[in-house]
Amino acid sequence: MDNDQQTNKQLEVEIKRLADDLELLGIQTDATNGYARAMMMRADVIFLNITFPWFTGLDVLGNAPVRGSRIIFLAKEANYVHQSLKGGKFDCLLKPFSQTELRRTLKRLKEEQRFSNPTTFQSASAGVAQYKFNKLSLPTTKGNIFLDPRDIIYCQADQEYTRLVTVFETHLISKNLKYFETRLDSRRFFRVHKSYVLNLEHMESYVRSEGGHVIMSDHKVIHIGRSRKNEFAALMGV
Repeated sequence: MDNDQQTNKQLEVEIKRLADDLELLGIQTDATNGYARAMMMRADVIFLNITFPWFTGLDVLGNAPVRGSRIIFLAKEANYVHQSLKGGKFDCLLKPFSQTELRRTLKRLKEEQRFSNPTTFQSASAGVAQYKFNKLSLPTTKGNIFLDPRDIIYCQADQEYTRLVTVFETHLISKNLKYFETRLDSRRFFRVHKSYVLNLEHMESYVRSEGGHVIMSDHKVIHIGRSRKNEFAALMGV
């Protein structure tokens, strides 16, 4: 993610050439739009510009639900390199970067992931690739769809159906809300109201006035049920 299209193009070409085992999810010049946020949620590695016109890469990380992704900052000034490494980020490339520098970064990334991920290491040592399907299989009127739970913003009860609002589109599923409350990870999803189960990592803000409500990443306002307010406050530390 870089507002400099030339840098984006260089990264695209070099990554495809140097690391054909990496899947490029996308290229973005605006790190604040909805698709970019979704992409960041799903990425294992993010190449992120340290300075955008109105904010910094650190601001983006503070406002986007990035889950354990390895961040490689792209910087024009050397002082940002030290700042990013001091902040515990994985790496930083100084622009304009060479093919050698990028290759070195990718190699270091792969080695770090190999030895920091026990599952990957065990699979490699056993010579057997283990794969876990983490998507939800959900029935629709046309068949089944497969959704990554991380993409779900909230679930809304619609009589005996549930309306699933995701970062990409909305689905009407022939299951009631209780079904999703029991299947979704309770560490990430919370039933704030009799009609809503929301993804905590898609919350933008919490407003105490008018009974209490949250604003989601799609700007939806969801009120917190009276019986759920204390549990929600304890969970979120508010």
